[in-house]
Amino acid sequence: MTALLERYGQGGSCKEEPVPFVYHNTFLLADRSEAWLLETAGRFWAAQRIRGERGAGGPGARARRVPERPE
Repeated sequence: MTALLERYGQGGSCKEEPVPFVYHNTFLLADRSEAWLLETAGRFWAAQRIRGERGAGGPGARARRVPERPE
């Protein structure tokens, strides 16, 4: 996935209006044994292995640790 990002970047319109709208994605990649957060911007990316609980949101959000909920 990262090799494709480096080679081709990301693109495409996120809406049908004529005004361009650029959106850089965050991906959560996981299986039963591990999870990774992949943040992207154009052809650039940063990955972080997730240990414990983590949250990620939409545009402008930063991945951050989710506080424990009181029982």
